[in-house]
Amino acid sequence: MATAATSERRSLLPLLLVVSVAAVTVPTFLARAQCVKQGGGQEGSSDWCYTEIARLAIVEGVLDGRTPYLEPCTSRPTPCDEYPPLTMYPMWLSAWVGGSPLGTYLAAAALLITAACLTTWFLWKLVGPRALYFAAAPTLLLYGPMNWDLLGVVAMTAALYWFLRGRRSLAAIAVGVGAAAKIMPGLACAPMAFSRTSNRRIRIDIRFVVLAAVTWLVLDVPFAITGFHGWSELYRYNAARPIDVDSLWSVACHAFTGSTPCSRASVVDPLSAVLFLIVVSVVWRLRVREAPSTAPWTMGFAVLTVFFLTNKVYSPQYDLFLLPWFALVIPDLRAFLAFQAADVAIFLTRFRGFFQPSLDLFHIAVLARAVVLLLCIYLYIRARVASEPAEDLRDNDAARDTSPAIPA
Repeated sequence: MATAATSERRSLLPLLLVVSVAAVTVPTFLARAQCVKQGGGQEGSSDWCYTEIARLAIVEGVLDGRTPYLEPCTSRPTPCDEYPPLTMYPMWLSAWVGGSPLGTYLAAAALLITAACLTTWFLWKLVGPRALYFAAAPTLLLYGPMNWDLLGVVAMTAALYWFLRGRRSLAAIAVGVGAAAKIMPGLACAPMAFSRTSNRRIRIDIRFVVLAAVTWLVLDVPFAITGFHGWSELYRYNAARPIDVDSLWSVACHAFTGSTPCSRASVVDPLSAVLFLIVVSVVWRLRVREAPSTAPWTMGFAVLTVFFLTNKVYSPQYDLFLLPWFALVIPDLRAFLAFQAADVAIFLTRFRGFFQPSLDLFHIAVLARAVVLLLCIYLYIRARVASEPAEDLRDNDAARDTSPAIPA
């Protein structure tokens, strides 16, 4: 009887944690609704309740009933459709349900809070109390209501959950779904396609890759066929996009040239791509030298972090994608607290919630966050991290994988 009661209490813990996440995030989202209400959903809020959700519904035309990709944008001179389908259509649905900037924001808040709760539940089922690295993070409260990124976060976490439970097909589908919402889930989950054999060779799961790609194609191709110009705007926009003020490239440009923002994106694009590939390769080599039995999926943390550090685009809300990896791979409390402190500094200097800082202060905060992320990569390389998310989870990919081997 005592054992059954204990088991029942443990089974209620994930539900209680999810309820706690909702209890904390709901007031946070509702508080920012006042910002939308006062500003009419337009950009320009300089206080702590800044959010882009209602503004995007206005400038993307979905609040006026425009169908993403299939209809041209008439609300502004530049093209719309700057997001993938599984961000654009939840945006469209929220606008349809809400009917106003405030209503749109509240409808979106319901979706995003649900995504945060599901992410928490997946993590708890994998790592127990370490789910608090996501659920109790100031990053979740500061940046969760800012944009649509939590949809990609929950898809990425679902992929990790099913992968580590041995449900590779469901994991691959979740990767495809995540990639149709944001690029980050696809990048972070790409190492799942690889596994180690008993003789430490690397094998690639062709079936996993194909299933993830087919899922993405099923979600994207219909729009590419029926509204190619709108669908492809995402890729044209990012190719021509200038360097973000939040990126390390902007910090370097300001330090060496005194100009901000930088205008040399055409030079930075190839450099960042090459740098990304080189650094990821070096991190993997160093990691397997330190811990030869490293499971490739854990590289998702390093891939995502290096991408953020080397890319010309880095918005503060992207840090939401790193939180599940602290729970799964980098459960180092000091590193996590340092990361959260840097995130809070970014918020205070970027969105000017409590004082009017200079650009130098903001760039110092950006550099501090970069240093913390580099420290986390070092911790990963030195194997001072969790090798498996839970004792009852084991990487049995090699035993199930029948795909061709690639020499390590």
